[in-house]
Amino acid sequence: SNLLIPNAFAAPVSRVHCDYTKESGIKRLEQLATTNERILYLKSRAKHFAFFNLWRSIDREFPVQEWPLALLDPRTGPTDLDNHDQVLIYELVFPHRVGLNYSLPPHSRGHNWFFFPHMTHTEAILFSVFDSDYPKRPGFVFHSAFDLPSRRFEKSCCYHNEAQALELLSPIEAPHPRKSLEVRTIVFFEN
Repeated sequence: SNLLIPNAFAAPVSRVHCDYTKESGIKRLEQLATTNERILYLKSRAKHFAFFNLWRSIDREFPVQEWPLALLDPRTGPTDLDNHDQVLIYELVFPHRVGLNYSLPPHSRGHNWFFFPHMTHTEAILFSVFDSDYPKRPGFVFHSAFDLPSRRFEKSCCYHNEAQALELLSPIEAPHPRKSLEVRTIVFFEN
């Protein structure tokens, strides 16, 4: 989806990613500071800074039923962000800049994930996507939307044998498309 088109929206991102790299988080703050005096002032006083994402459903009628957000437990994620066996870097090309994100190689083993099924519009998740004080603080939380395969079919009633089971399996009512909002903010720390 193209966010430059009025009323356009972005589809859930199913690639495991973190929104900045060690270098691109610093570069993005520099870009923002050149156009915003308040950010420039706060940056000049801060010892370090971090980017946080706030994610929530905006659907007041239905909870998130498809493509929920999952977060990688940072204690089980990459231990070396410079090791290209553990992380990959990819570009996001915008009209006036290029951003860099981390991604994970496919089938990374040993990772523990948290996901939040059926979130309502009254719930939110706050997580860090960059911390200039890395590696003292684990500020890179990898995340992704993912398909819930168990939502594809459900039993319409009890059954006694396989033939009857196949006859009674029916697609569930299509889930309502996810409607969510992600807001990014900068936190400046003076100490």
